[in-house]
Amino acid sequence: MLLYHYPGSPNAIKVKTVLHHVGLPFEEKIIDLPGGESFSPEFKKINPNCTIPVLVDGDLTLNQSNAIMVYLAEKARSSLWPSDPKMRAQALQWLDWSNCEWGPGVATVEFQRLAPHFIQGFVTDEKVVEGALAKVARFAPVLDEHLSKNQYILGDEPTLPDLAIAALMFYWETAQVPLQQYSHILSWYGRIQEMASWKKALPAMAASA
Repeated sequence: MLLYHYPGSPNAIKVKTVLHHVGLPFEEKIIDLPGGESFSPEFKKINPNCTIPVLVDGDLTLNQSNAIMVYLAEKARSSLWPSDPKMRAQALQWLDWSNCEWGPGVATVEFQRLAPHFIQGFVTDEKVVEGALAKVARFAPVLDEHLSKNQYILGDEPTLPDLAIAALMFYWETAQVPLQQYSHILSWYGRIQEMASWKKALPAMAASA
């Protein structure tokens, strides 16, 4: 298997965490995202969306991180993806939530505030930040309340939704996303950070910090 990614990308972190967690061997190809390599003609042949990560496994190419995670967990028959249909439905619900509710809030604030440091000429749009912060204020209490009753999203063990949601808040402190008041979220995030597979998936500087 070959994984195209950029170190530090939240979507790459969650996919690499799954790969390390289930023990599937893989090779890596780093794409220079800030330098625009994902828009090169060569990479467009691999993923016309011009996004990372991309997983190539034989004749299969996947370019959406949640789909990649599900594929890897199913391939390895890992408990990260539940076998029970009802539990799988809940897992899928939370994966959708990570993309539709959590990401547009937390991840958007992170990107807008940090992108000027690695994308030449990028200027933070404060109106976009304001809208994203409103989403954080709306949806962080939902997650916090849920985690007040559960160690992880689906119970006592981590599953794919945990990794998807946690990865999107990887830069929350650096970007000053206001999550300090949500004690259950922060306790849960601390548990994710202690996973050996999570640590292996981090970019070198973060992993050694």
